[in-house]
Amino acid sequence: NGASISRCAQPRVGVLRIRSKEDEAMVQSIRMSLVRDAKSAKDPTLYLLDSRPESYAKANKLKGLGHENMDLYRGCRLMFLGIGNIHNVSDSYARLRELCHMRPNEADWYVALNATGWLQLIAVVLEGGVKIAERLEEGESVMTHCSDGWDRTSQIVSLAEILLDPYYRTIDGFCVLIEKEWLAFGHMFRTRTGHGTLVDDCVSPIFLVFIDCVWQITRQYSTAFEFSEELLLFVLDELHSCRFGTFLANNEKERRDMHLPERTVSLWTEVDARRSSFVNPFYDGRPSAEFSGTPSALDSSAAADTLPAVASPAGGGTTGPDTTSTPGGGSNSLHPCCSMRAIVLWQRYYLRWCSQALCDADPLVAAGRRLRSSTHLSTHGGL
Repeated sequence: NGASISRCAQPRVGVLRIRSKEDEAMVQSIRMSLVRDAKSAKDPTLYLLDSRPESYAKANKLKGLGHENMDLYRGCRLMFLGIGNIHNVSDSYARLRELCHMRPNEADWYVALNATGWLQLIAVVLEGGVKIAERLEEGESVMTHCSDGWDRTSQIVSLAEILLDPYYRTIDGFCVLIEKEWLAFGHMFRTRTGHGTLVDDCVSPIFLVFIDCVWQITRQYSTAFEFSEELLLFVLDELHSCRFGTFLANNEKERRDMHLPERTVSLWTEVDARRSSFVNPFYDGRPSAEFSGTPSALDSSAAADTLPAVASPAGGGTTGPDTTSTPGGGSNSLHPCCSMRAIVLWQRYYLRWCSQALCDADPLVAAGRRLRSSTHLSTHGGL
């Protein structure tokens, strides 16, 4: 429909409300790109989605930053998504980690889990991705940013693309998505993960939040993804293992200066080699809502040829159930429920070392294992 997603960092407005005519002109160009011809009567709206809480954005004016002055951006609408910063994420994750490592108190486990704020964080990030997807489905372009444009922005833009384009729900597409929206756009993996000697104040599990949100979507749409949670677990494990060069640096320049493409192997090479172990046996290429709730309002560490051979994003596809049909008549988008009723703790990641019984308790995981096992036996002449 011609709508687009644009990424940027926060404007340098400050308390003096400094303006940039060049920035205003660029924003207007993006907004007017939706006008298809001179006879179009509709004046398009560009949504400026600031992923921060409004109070955080206003406080940044004291540092010479802030948010857009809407008196200067005609035809634009500013919305705040209320996602906390890296320190909020770190504090919440520290509480969750402590809870998962301590001896559980069965009487107040869910009270303690709620007090960590982790599930609330997952819900608000997922809802941010849903809001971008909804605007694009309505044919309205979106410009989004956080403070610097490489943390919360990467999260919500990636989620929106997964929701809208079935290509990014394939194994190849998911690898390309991480490469494009995280690595190429400069998410500071080395700093946020804590590789090397770094200040702890900058370490924050931003990428983990995104992967957790993806898992929440796969839980609600178990047949819409080519990959299973095994791929998500593998990517998170290798994020910290440092076996591959993919996540060792902060940006493209660092990866080139460290000669990572020549000195290390790409994670995507390993994913391609182990593809069969990541395949979702329930995948049928179509969205299928399983939750009954209501939806809310190229790796530069290795040579380019190490990426799996991928096809162009699918433009068509099979029509999905009515529960996922879009206002514009599309049929390949997903509309996950962001209510706290639908967000659950990812036990196979956070509690997988506590008890195997917890992991095996998930009936979907158990069924997938049985199906993969039977498929393997039939392929190799077993019983």
